[in-house]
Amino acid sequence: MRKKLISILLILALAVSLMPIMPVLAVEPRATLTVTADKQEVNPGDTINYTIKVKTTGPICSIYTELGIPEGLTYVANSGKLDSNFVNQMGNIAEIDYTEETRRITVLDLDPLNISGEITVATFKCTVNENTTSGNYTVELRDTEFANENMDALPASEFSSVNSTIKVSVPATGISLNKTTLTLDAGKTDTLVATVEPATADQGVIWESEDSSTVSVVNGVVTALKTTNEPVTITVYTLDKTHSATCEVTVVCAHENTTKHEAVPSTCMVQGNGEYVTCDDCGEVISGTNAKLPLADHSYGELIEKVDAIHTADELKDGVDAHYKCSVCGKLFDENKQEATEEDLVIKAAHQYGEWEADTEDHWKECGCGNIVDQEAHKGGTATCTEKAKCEVCGAEYGEVDSSNHVNTETRNAVEATCIKEGYTGDLYCKDCGIELQKGTVIPLAEHKGGTATCVEKAKCMVCGAEYGEINPLMHANTELRDAVEATTETEGYTGDLYCLDCQRVVRQGEVIPVKTVEQEETAVTDETETVAEENKESTDATKPKTGDNSNITLWISLLVISGICFIGIAKCKTKRNISKHSK
Repeated sequence: MRKKLISILLILALAVSLMPIMPVLAVEPRATLTVTADKQEVNPGDTINYTIKVKTTGPICSIYTELGIPEGLTYVANSGKLDSNFVNQMGNIAEIDYTEETRRITVLDLDPLNISGEITVATFKCTVNENTTSGNYTVELRDTEFANENMDALPASEFSSVNSTIKVSVPATGISLNKTTLTLDAGKTDTLVATVEPATADQGVIWESEDSSTVSVVNGVVTALKTTNEPVTITVYTLDKTHSATCEVTVVCAHENTTKHEAVPSTCMVQGNGEYVTCDDCGEVISGTNAKLPLADHSYGELIEKVDAIHTADELKDGVDAHYKCSVCGKLFDENKQEATEEDLVIKAAHQYGEWEADTEDHWKECGCGNIVDQEAHKGGTATCTEKAKCEVCGAEYGEVDSSNHVNTETRNAVEATCIKEGYTGDLYCKDCGIELQKGTVIPLAEHKGGTATCVEKAKCMVCGAEYGEINPLMHANTELRDAVEATTETEGYTGDLYCLDCQRVVRQGEVIPVKTVEQEETAVTDETETVAEENKESTDATKPKTGDNSNITLWISLLVISGICFIGIAKCKTKRNISKHSK
């Protein structure tokens, strides 16, 4: 019996421990049908586009559902359509229909339908009626049913349908209050009623008080807190604050219960007041004034005489300057009755110390009365090879010279190394005591420097003139152009090869020059003829007799033309020979 009881308790404990995680183990429905709107907030007259989608986690064969359109929305005739993509996914269609009259969707596929993800089943439209009241409106999927691959109806636990809710907002065109003025006794309340136009608009309103400490308003309930000299404005707004209405509230009091407040004289510490009477109900001052009076002057009394400070070899005592003391607040004042502190009035009996005094070990300061202060051993400073340390406090020299501390040093006899002579780092000397501190070391010969290596010669050192390094096969200092041939209208030319005169190698290969066109040749002949003619003219002018006879100008021109033609012929022959030589 005992074992059975323990077993039952263990089972109960296990069940209780699993309860928090049971929702996590819930299985996702096999099918979910959802209707959604393309906008969430609308106005009367707007058109809303709705979409019905289905999502499955297993094969289904049928879907049935009916649209529930709420009052305030109107279904748009002939707007309901099955989605073509959804229809195309159907395999063996037994029935698929969207009934316009009943707005019912019927889908029956003899082959199980597997849907990847979520797919649109159908679309339809609704319009918001012009007289629809502000609020939330839900389009429902009613009497939804699904069948699995065996044509068995799915239980309610294996499918769900999600409805679509939109908010209709009817713009307010105005707002009014049942009262525009209101008079209340202090402590009393009254209620204001607001009406928003049109009646179909949201009747929610916002209340505000011009002075909530005098007149408060909560959900239209006005409470008079205290009397007013001027009316307090209560304002009510539509929710979008585009329209408002006001009520002027005046708070009065009969002052039936009053309290008399006696006069209180001022002191230098507390402000007093005159006699006045207040209303216990509204708190208003009925007579007199409760305004604070100015602070009274201090009670200085007699001047307290000055006590001089004492400063002798036997006694040192501070003094006190002449002053007043208020008998009410106890504050102190100087002879001019300006507020002061005890520290301000003290006459210090201070020692008068001069410059530092010192011996070989200590320094100190001494007052004329013989009092010595700040006596301590010298400190700081650094002894060198020629000077003792100087105390950082009084500046006196103390201690001994430090023959090993050389502060100022210099290097002597340093020589820079070259490629033909070794150098020397130099010897280190103390500039103060003159002794040699450290010997220098020999610096090895330096490397050659300067000069430029070419294709046939090494670089020459700019210091000693010796050759060093390697020949630079890419450095050609002396070059010339060879085998250049001018192009003609019949043969190609050649730019020529660039040769190094030192290593006799071709540095850069030339390029073939294309055959000239007739126009290029004529231009070249004309330019060459003019050049030759000009040269011949200059030569003839230099050699011909100065007869002054210009009558044979035709003869001279003929000779020039013949000379140009001969020059062109010779040039062509020379060009042919060069091209033939280059081709070989």
